[in-house]
Amino acid sequence: MSQTSVTNEQWARIFANAWLDESFAHLLRTDPTAAVRQFLNIPAGTHIDIFLVPPKPADLSDEQIQAVAEGRGIIVPAYCC
Repeated sequence: MSQTSVTNEQWARIFANAWLDESFAHLLRTDPTAAVRQFLNIPAGTHIDIFLVPPKPADLSDEQIQAVAEGRGIIVPAYCC
């Protein structure tokens, strides 16, 4: 079995997509491995470590989150630096 590392940027896109798309959020909650495979086009048989989806940030608009989901933006938590 092969293994892949999901980058922080990819996790940000996955979480942003889940915050905006309830059907994807449901899949991520019920079958997270399938959701990540689908979103990142990772082949079956590849090991993926899964994380819980954090709450949607109250201070970001849907447009800002959409930019992250599409890979056009980045979210930097205020406590990070």
